[in-house]
Amino acid sequence: FVFDNVDVRLLRLLAEMFHITGNEGWYLCKTEKQKRELLKKAFMLHKIKGTKQAIKNVLATLDLKGDVTEWFDYDGEPYYFKVILRVFDRTVDEETENMLLALIYEYKNARSWLEKIEMYLAAMVEVTTYTRVLVGETVTIKPRKPVCNTMKGKQ
Repeated sequence: FVFDNVDVRLLRLLAEMFHITGNEGWYLCKTEKQKRELLKKAFMLHKIKGTKQAIKNVLATLDLKGDVTEWFDYDGEPYYFKVILRVFDRTVDEETENMLLALIYEYKNARSWLEKIEMYLAAMVEVTTYTRVLVGETVTIKPRKPVCNTMKGKQ
């Protein structure tokens, strides 16, 4: 795709051209790869703006694992929704949270209201476990019974 070959210095200009520099997620992009992915999806995101899928696509582009749950899925007030995020190995400071809110408000539909954002923070760590198995068998040695040899006296 054409955005894969563009010089990194021109990405910001392209983002302005496609109107994704404001609240559309550009400032939440942490890597060059995320910026290029957002540029690739810019047209499609503007096309489906105002839908649940638009919010999910932007979250996925920014490597944020999450879902959008609408009011009828959790017995909430009509026209409310919540965003549930699973954040792995990433910090979420006040600035990031404010940009995320702006992103959600940019892509949600006009009649819906954000009830809350639930964030589940987790870190992926490598855990090494060791096990030891002891296997044994109990052997009981009993004294030998004397054999009575009745043939011995008859010889």
